Amino acid sequence: MTRHPIDQRPSYHRERNHSLGELIKFLGELPIRGRKFRVELNQSSFAEGAREVHIQNEEFRLSVPETEFLRMAACVLLAAKHLRLIKEKGTGAE
Repeated sequence: MTRHPIDQRPSYHRERNHSLGELIKFLGELPIRGRKFRVELNQSSFAEGAREVHIQNEEFRLSVPETEFLRMAACVLLAAKHLRLIKEKGTGAE
């Protein structure tokens, strides 16, 4: 079981053989302004909660429900696509 150092929980937080907040899968690293952030899929911090995505490094941690992370990721991808289209139109007009 892998846990983030600030995310230690007492042993009574158990659910179906999985610890709350337990790492399910390392999704990758995200570089932002020269800093690397780990992106992880984790069990919920709450007994009946949704799985969580943690974006974190030694100084920062963002925890969002998996469904909300997927919505945010879709918005970022769509915005990147729109920006590429705008730049392509601008390049052809010059």
